[in-house]
Amino acid sequence: MPGIHDTAYPRLKSSVSAQELAAVYTPTAEEVTLAHQVAKDTRNRICFLVLLKTFERLGYFELLHKIPPPIAEHIALLYGVHHGALEWEAYDGSGTRRRHVAFIRDRLCVKPFDDASRKLLAASVRQAARVKEDTADIINVAIEELIRQRYELPGFTTLLVESQRGKAEVNRHFYSGVCRALGAQRCGKIDEMLEADQPNRRSLWQNLKLAAGAPTLRGLLTYNAAVISKIT
Repeated sequence: MPGIHDTAYPRLKSSVSAQELAAVYTPTAEEVTLAHQVAKDTRNRICFLVLLKTFERLGYFELLHKIPPPIAEHIALLYGVHHGALEWEAYDGSGTRRRHVAFIRDRLCVKPFDDASRKLLAASVRQAARVKEDTADIINVAIEELIRQRYELPGFTTLLVESQRGKAEVNRHFYSGVCRALGAQRCGKIDEMLEADQPNRRSLWQNLKLAAGAPTLRGLLTYNAAVISKIT
């Protein structure tokens, strides 16, 4: 099962360089003006800007008390306020945050993750599962499609569960098709290959996978004879 680090799911780094803070998390003059229009006091202006800049980076709204302090501190210091002076958790549970989220979505033309995006996610992972085996690759395809369609990203667990479900569904479809093509008799033969005999507790499949031994004529003849005897 892939972890979040194995995929392209956006995350905030706990250690951020001064260059990255300046290039990525410094609000533009337009964004600062916007914050003053949206929020009436300094505290909420800072929170709005942290929410905005991290959403631009992530594609989803993270709780501000989980934002790495260097990022929040960088924005707060623009107003001469230190990170510890703000009640981040109180903002996370407030109606002000909900209003800010709605405003940012509207401003950036991003749609919330809803029933329509769930259907898009389901279709994306099933399409990807037809050509990709690695669950992490399937998740990455889904992330790319949701972003392309201007949807807010869901939590990583949602992507993981849907990718596993879609992959299993597609694989069952493939297996069913193979079984129909082989027919009952050939499928029965395959089942027999996987059954272990009582004396040795080994299956024919295990015997077929045995190494051939030294690449000598005698070794190859002995190996072939043993396999043929098992098959016949």
